[in-house]
Amino acid sequence: SLAETDPHRVISMGASIGADGAVDGCYLFNDAGEGGTCIGALSLSPGNYLTDAFTYTEAAGMIDQSGFPVWCLAAVKDYESPDVCRSIPGESSRTFIFAGGAHGMDLVSPEEYPDEPLLDLNTMQVIQEFLETATGIPLNEFGIP
Repeated sequence: SLAETDPHRVISMGASIGADGAVDGCYLFNDAGEGGTCIGALSLSPGNYLTDAFTYTEAAGMIDQSGFPVWCLAAVKDYESPDVCRSIPGESSRTFIFAGGAHGMDLVSPEEYPDEPLLDLNTMQVIQEFLETATGIPLNEFGIP
């Protein structure tokens, strides 16, 4: 409802239990059909804890079926998070698995690089790629290097 916000171009991002909320909220926002459109969700260390009405995987699949990206980041030793990330279906979905046991915001570091897939992008660059994919706008157009 903010004047400077386009309710048809919302992106949700979250870490830890907020990672579940990012995907669940995006799905519910789109499912309501009245308020706007969530054009993508990014999760850092989801756990599928928020609702029994649907799973993280089901919510992510519905977002993907709408043509919007769902990207998931987790560390290999972060409890169930890597399995939850690997469970997301679809063509617009991507999973990034990091070495170690970092959880949530601990993954957000220029020193963290995914092992799966093996990329020359650090976490910050993966997040930037997600934002560019979801919006269709290169971030450098906003003055972000």
